[in-house]
Amino acid sequence: MKIKLAIQSAAIALLVTTINWQLSTAHAQGSLTPPGAPALTMKSLDQIEPRIPVDAFHTPGDANSAYAISNSGSYYFTTNLVPAAGKGYVIMIKANNVSIDLAGYSLLGQGTASFGIEVPNFQTNIIVRNGMVSRFNSYGIDCANVYVGSFDHLIFSQNNFVGLASGRRSTVQDCVAYNNNLDGFYVFAYTTVKNCSATENGATGIHLLEFGSRIENNNLIHNGIGLKVDSSGNLILHNSTTGNITNNYTIAAGNTVGPIVNAVNIATNFNPHANYDF
Repeated sequence: MKIKLAIQSAAIALLVTTINWQLSTAHAQGSLTPPGAPALTMKSLDQIEPRIPVDAFHTPGDANSAYAISNSGSYYFTTNLVPAAGKGYVIMIKANNVSIDLAGYSLLGQGTASFGIEVPNFQTNIIVRNGMVSRFNSYGIDCANVYVGSFDHLIFSQNNFVGLASGRRSTVQDCVAYNNNLDGFYVFAYTTVKNCSATENGATGIHLLEFGSRIENNNLIHNGIGLKVDSSGNLILHNSTTGNITNNYTIAAGNTVGPIVNAVNIATNFNPHANYDF
């Protein structure tokens, strides 16, 4: 009997020791009270891509422009921009490596300013995108002095001379030029123009002045001339034209041009690089 009680006492002592060890271990896990609200871990847009608004504070103008961009950087519109009294340019770019996002807003000449965006001297790496440029007395955007530029998702309308002069080694993509008095797009050497539309421009839809360019997959309707190419050494394919007053295509000799296909020969012409006249 004494032996049995001793065994029971030893078992109870072992159970108590085990329970105490488990409770001690549980307490070692720390407090269950939450430490407080979690801190933000996401970066702001300005931290990911620092950008500068185009306005009187961040890009103050000079004697000729309402807004002057004098430093490299990424700039954006926060509203429609219009001319300042007595100044011929709304925006003047005076630096390399500049990106301007119109952010869906408009650059409006109101018939009083000569240029929406002007690059008066040689600059490199200029990007303009995402908005409308309208009613300037000369050019909507004059980037003829730019070497390496990119222009996309822009609409140029009712400018007195040219919608866009793009400069050399540039890309013009997914843009529209409508009802500019002279040329919709004024294009220099080593430039790609693709997926654009030019309609009802008084002189030319796309006017290519120099060599080494690729003109592809554009639609040219009711201009004076649809596509005019002044120089040799360019590649022209997959474009379509109709209803241009003087000619749909006026192309200098010495260019590589996909055959021009119309209703008469479309059923028998299977060239994958064809241009179309409809």
